[in-house]
Amino acid sequence: MRRLTGPEMNDAILAQITDTYRQVFREAPYFENEEYARLFARYLPGYVARDGFRCCLAENEAEGRVIGFAYGFTTMPGS
Repeated sequence: MRRLTGPEMNDAILAQITDTYRQVFREAPYFENEEYARLFARYLPGYVARDGFRCCLAENEAEGRVIGFAYGFTTMPGS
């Protein structure tokens, strides 16, 4: 498990997170198509730039790829 902040994120990590999103959410019960993955990829950099952004990555070290992730960021009360 690797923990990252916004400044530690780079294009390669963002691409791997998007690929993982694409693989997971195309399956039941979500059945999201490629358009959802493109939207996720478009919005993710904005989330990374938010105050308090943190991300945890689960990685397959043997294959050098992200196999799971969770992220969050600080929001204002009532958001």
